[in-house]
Amino acid sequence: MKRRRRIVIILSSIPICLALSIFALRHNAVSSIENDFVSKSNAVSPSSNQALSSLNQASFYSNQASFSSNPDSLKPNKNQRHFYNIQTEEKTPLIELNTADTLDLQVLRGVGPAYAAWISYYRNRLGGFHNIEQLKEVRAMTQELYQMLIPQVRIDTSKIVKLNINTATIKQLNRHPYISYYLAKAIVQYRIKEGRFRSLDQLKSIYILSDSTFNRLKPYLIF
Repeated sequence: MKRRRRIVIILSSIPICLALSIFALRHNAVSSIENDFVSKSNAVSPSSNQALSSLNQASFYSNQASFSSNPDSLKPNKNQRHFYNIQTEEKTPLIELNTADTLDLQVLRGVGPAYAAWISYYRNRLGGFHNIEQLKEVRAMTQELYQMLIPQVRIDTSKIVKLNINTATIKQLNRHPYISYYLAKAIVQYRIKEGRFRSLDQLKSIYILSDSTFNRLKPYLIF
């Protein structure tokens, strides 16, 4: 009986021994491959590191030399106009209000598509801006935005389109923001009754035209 038991124990332990042997062989093979890879890497590593170090050094000195000869090379691209004014302190040319289109106006800090459209619309009704304070008359203009725009814009009064009070119709006169329908009608009636205007001061004879309105209108009228 004892002999049989020993045989059974020996037979049952054979699979375990085989599994342990296979595991040991695999472990030794992997360790051998890893050691071989590390030794090869160590053999190549010094020269590779030296080459990379040389390349990095050359790149650093090249960039340093480029910056020294041209400091502006690291500035943002001026073509990116929406961001250029914000990210740098360099001044860009002022926007001329009487010739700028809506895209030009949107370059102004604080002005989006809606404000650009309102500024352009009001300018066209006026015939052009005569002074910067007229921006306050633009629809929805805030004091904060007005103050922001002052250093960004300029006005060329030679671009103003003027109304000829001797030929303009009631409708054309009334389109101007400073001329009401009744004032436009009075100007035409005066012209019919008294003949052509020979000076702008003749407009003062129209009783419904106040001195303040006359002074505002004067830059926009010809005879």
